[in-house]
Amino acid sequence: MAAPARKFGVEAFREAFDASGNAARQAAFDHFAATGLPHHKIEAWKYTSLVHLARSGFQPAPANFDLSDDLPARFEGAARVVFVNGRYVESLSDASAAGFTALRDAGDQAQIALGAEAADDPMLALAVAMAADGAVLTLAGEPQPLELLYISVPGSSAQMAHTRNRIDVAPGAKAVVVERHMAIGEGEATLSNGSTQIALAESSELVHIKLQDEAANASHVWHHVVEIAAKAQYLSHVVSTGGGLARNRITVRLQGEGAHCDLDGAYSARGKQHLDHTSKIVHAVADTTSRQVYKGVLDDHGRGVFQGHIVVAEDAQRTDGHQLNRALMLSDHAEIDSKPMLEIYADDVKCSHGATAGDLDDNQLFYLQSRGIPADAARRLLVEAFLAETIDAIPFEPARAAALALVQEHLAR
Repeated sequence: MAAPARKFGVEAFREAFDASGNAARQAAFDHFAATGLPHHKIEAWKYTSLVHLARSGFQPAPANFDLSDDLPARFEGAARVVFVNGRYVESLSDASAAGFTALRDAGDQAQIALGAEAADDPMLALAVAMAADGAVLTLAGEPQPLELLYISVPGSSAQMAHTRNRIDVAPGAKAVVVERHMAIGEGEATLSNGSTQIALAESSELVHIKLQDEAANASHVWHHVVEIAAKAQYLSHVVSTGGGLARNRITVRLQGEGAHCDLDGAYSARGKQHLDHTSKIVHAVADTTSRQVYKGVLDDHGRGVFQGHIVVAEDAQRTDGHQLNRALMLSDHAEIDSKPMLEIYADDVKCSHGATAGDLDDNQLFYLQSRGIPADAARRLLVEAFLAETIDAIPFEPARAAALALVQEHLAR
C-alpha cells in the first residue's frame, strides 16, 4: 500500500487556529488540512509552491499600531478604510464610508460559503478558517470611491494575517473599490493571506483596482471570487511590484447574458521576486464577453507566472473571450512561466489566447540614443512605456497616478 501523501504545513497553522465553535471555520480548516500548503503537484500551483511557509513559524500578527503619521496620501475624492495586520482600525478610517461594515461586526452578512473554488486552493480555505477581520461592502447607486488600505507591520518574529472580504454590488449600481496593500517598517517575514467574494447584480458595474507593494520578505496570497449577473461588468486592474512572493488569483463566473469582465495586470519583478497572476473565467451562459491582458517586466532573477484559463460551457454560445500575456525579459536569469488555456464545450464562439516574451527592441533603443538620451535612461523609458500602456486603462485617475508611481519607484531602485 502506498504511503499517504504528505500534508505540508498543517500543524504549523493548527496551533494558531481557533474555531471557537464556528462550524464554517472548522469545515474550512479541515479542507485546508486535507491538502496542506499548496505545492507543484497541484496543477493550479504548478509554478508556485508555498511549502517553504511551513518552516517560517508564523504567529498571528499583533494589532493596535499608531500609524497615523506614516499612512500614504489619500486618494482624492475617495473614502478610506484601514486594516493593520488584518484588523480594522476605526480611528484611521472614515466613518462616512458608504456601505462598509467590518467583518467582525457584520453578523449574518459575513457568512461566506466555501465554494468549489477551494477545491484546488487550500490558501482560500485557510483564509476563510482563520480570518480575524475584513470588509463587508454593500454598494448601491453610485457611492463615493472607496480605498481599502491593508498595512503589514513586520515584527521581530515571523507573523501572519488572514483577511476575508465580501462585496455585493446592487442592481444598476456603479462603484469603484481600490485595494492598496503595503508594508510600514522593517522586520521578519510576513504572510498576508486573503479572500474576497464579489457578487455583481444585474446591470451593475464594479471597477476593482489592486495595488500590491508588500515588503521584500513578505508572502502575499489573495483569491478574488467573482460572480457576474446579466448585463453587469467587472473591470479589474492589478498592479504588483512588491513581496518576495506574491500570488493574485481571480476566479470569475459570467452567469447572466450580456455579462462582461476585463482583467488587466501590470507587474515588475527584480532580485529574486516571484510574482504569480492566475485567473479562471467561466462563461456559463450564452452571449458573454471577457478580456485579459497581463504585462510584466522581469529583471535579475525575477520570475513571473501567468496562468489564464477560459472555460466555455456547453450552452454558452456566442461567447467572446480573449487573453494575452506579454513579458519583457531584462536579464538572462529572469524567467516567465506562461500557461494560457482554452476549454471550450460550445461551437459558436470567438476565443483566442497568446503569450510573448522577449528583450527590449534594439531599434527603439538606438532611436532614443541617437537623439541624445543615455542608454540607461532610454531603457527605462521603454520599460515604463511598456507597463504604462496597461496602467493607463485604470479609469480612476488618483489610483492610476499611484500605480504609475509604484512602477516608476520600483524600476528606479
